[in-house]
Amino acid sequence: MKYLFPILFVTVIACNSAPKEAVILSPQEQAQASVSDWITEELGPENEYTPVGFKSIDSLYSSPNMDSANLFVEKSKYFSDLAMEYLGMNIDQAASFTDSSLYYSNMALDYLENFPKEFQGWSIEHEYNAIVKGESKDMVSIFYLDTAFTITGTMPKALEAN
Repeated sequence: MKYLFPILFVTVIACNSAPKEAVILSPQEQAQASVSDWITEELGPENEYTPVGFKSIDSLYSSPNMDSANLFVEKSKYFSDLAMEYLGMNIDQAASFTDSSLYYSNMALDYLENFPKEFQGWSIEHEYNAIVKGESKDMVSIFYLDTAFTITGTMPKALEAN
């Protein structure tokens, strides 16, 4: 009987101190929270922010270097022009230039189709109302977030609160 109280005490403490389950937010919810927090921080305490709505989140991927693709296209055009120039004079040379043109054209297509896209982050469109220095502004902006849901840019530019 004298051990009953300490056992009950330890049991109650152990049950109450069990770790709480972490709330897992979806990417949409994380983006919305990041955007709302960012706008509130940017505007400061003297201004107001009221969210109106968010569109669905969109994934962002790296894009190919168009300079490389354009180089292949320029070479293809160069050989195509040579093929047209030689068409009436030397059919074998024109065919050779046509083959070169097709080669570079296919290189451009292959480069674009097989470019290894890497996940870069997210974008989300947000409609909101901000009261800045007593003036109400209805805004629609696109926010760009990295993979950690940190704002990396906005379009149009952020509101000027100062």
